[in-house]
Amino acid sequence: VSSGGPPGVQGRQFFPSQNGKVAVCLWEADSIDAVRDYLDPATAGASENTYFAVDSEVAVGLPEAAAAGS
Repeated sequence: VSSGGPPGVQGRQFFPSQNGKVAVCLWEADSIDAVRDYLDPATAGASENTYFAVDSEVAVGLPEAAAAGS
C-alpha cells in the first residue's frame, strides 16, 4: 500500500481499529518533522497524533522500501 503525501513523505501501512476510534499508520519520510508538518494541518481538529521513529533493526514486517532505508 502506498499513499501519497508531499514529496519525500509516503504512507505505507494503515491499521484502523474496528470501532474506528484509533489507528496506527506507518509513514516513510526523511524525518518525523516532515510527517508531522504534513499530517498535523491535514488532521487538525479531527485527530490527536503521536509520532515516533521505528527501530528498523528489530521491527518485524516492515515494507521492503522502509526496511531498505536502515
